[in-house]
Amino acid sequence: MTRIDVLEMDIEGAEPRALEGMRELPRTRRPTVLVESSPELIRVSSRSDPADFLAALGATHRLHIVPRRGRRSLSGSDPPSRFSLSTRERL
Repeated sequence: MTRIDVLEMDIEGAEPRALEGMRELPRTRRPTVLVESSPELIRVSSRSDPADFLAALGATHRLHIVPRRGRRSLSGSDPPSRFSLSTRERL
């Protein structure tokens, strides 16, 4: 596989399913991952817990939630009602 530097996902709540389908890529290729999603869409579209999705990404990347106003690091609390993630700083 060729080099992958950035992975962007904005797929209306199907992000957990996409991450499952490419389970090795974030771990082995270590791209910067950008995600825009809604916890409610994740629950409905993927039938997944948004916290589980964030934990799966957090296993290989340092997460930063970018809410509509400003930036904050993920602290284990529930994600806001709509969020974007930046994983620019890799572990």
